[in-house]
Amino acid sequence: MGIPPAIGEEHDVEFDLNEVFSWGKNLIPSSREAPHITIINGVTRITAQIVQNADEEWAALQLGDSIILIELDEPSTQESRFVEVKATKIHLYPTNI
Repeated sequence: MGIPPAIGEEHDVEFDLNEVFSWGKNLIPSSREAPHITIINGVTRITAQIVQNADEEWAALQLGDSIILIELDEPSTQESRFVEVKATKIHLYPTNI
C-alpha cells in the first residue's frame, strides 16, 4: 500500500496476511528451520516459527526479529516449531518509522 519503493530501498512495513490458515491446507510443518520467503506461481510461501499463547487466543509467525499475527481456523495443539504458510492475500503497509 502506498508508493512503491525503488529497487534496493529498505522500508519498515507492517505485514498483513489477510487469510485464515488451516493445518494441512495452507499451513504445514516445515523441514526447514530458518525463516524464508519465496513466491511461486503467485503464492507466497513463508517459513517461520509458529507461536501461540497459552490460552490459544492468538497465533503468530516469528520471522527473524519480526512477529506476524495470523488467524487459525481452530486452535493448534502443536508446539512452537517451524511451519510453512501459503498465502495469496498479503498487504504491506509502511510504518513511516
